[in-house]
Amino acid sequence: MNNSGRRTLPFLTGLGIGAGLAALFAPRSGEETREWDCRYGERKFKVLRRRGRRSFRQLQDRGS
Repeated sequence: MNNSGRRTLPFLTGLGIGAGLAALFAPRSGEETREWDCRYGERKFKVLRRRGRRSFRQLQDRGS
């Protein structure tokens, strides 16, 4: 196994444990948390889509 593989598995394991503990000790109810997650995810998706479009336009302008 290469060096990056030895770092990736513990990182992902820690990430999963952290997410599980965060959900377990969340100060909001499940419904409130799901609504917040949905709104947060939608905002982040819009930002990513906007950045992607901007990057695509920049690439097109460079190719012209």
